[in-house]
Amino acid sequence: MPLGLEGKYILLELPYDHVPDYTTNVVFEMQIAGYVPIISQPERNDEMTENPDKLYRLVKNGALVQLGAANVAGKGGKKVAKFTERLIKANQAHIIATGRQPRVKNKLFVQSAYQQVKKAAGSERVIQLKNNLDAIVTGKTLLLNPPERVTQKRWFF
Repeated sequence: MPLGLEGKYILLELPYDHVPDYTTNVVFEMQIAGYVPIISQPERNDEMTENPDKLYRLVKNGALVQLGAANVAGKGGKKVAKFTERLIKANQAHIIATGRQPRVKNKLFVQSAYQQVKKAAGSERVIQLKNNLDAIVTGKTLLLNPPERVTQKRWFF
C-alpha cells in the first residue's frame, strides 16, 4: 500500500536473516512502475550489517531507507545502534519512524533517536530527517545527500 498524499512511496521490508536474491530486481521494477521504495529497518537485517555494500547499492540506485526509532535509540542492542549511526553518517538513512509499539513508547523512542542523531551527526541532520518524513507524507521533494559507503570495522589480533 503506497504512502503519502501522492502515493508514490512503498515500504519494502526484508527478512531479518538475509537479502533475497531478487531484491535488486524488485526495487528496479517498483521504480519503473513509478514508486519510490523505502527499505524498512535494514539495520535489523543480518546480511546488510555484515555486508553494508548491499544497502549502499540500493540507495545509490534510488531506494530510500527508514530506520527504526527504537533501534537508533539503542533499544535493539549496541551492534544495531552502531550500524544505524554509520548509516546516518553515510547519508544512507532518510527517515526515522516507529514500529508498532504503544504510543507512549513511540514518542520516547523518537525523541531518544533524534538525540542520538544529533550527537552523531548534528542538528542539521535531525532537521533533514524530520523534513524528509514530512515530505513523504505531504508529497513534497525530499532533501537527499549523496550516499557514501559504510565500511565494516575489522579487528586484527
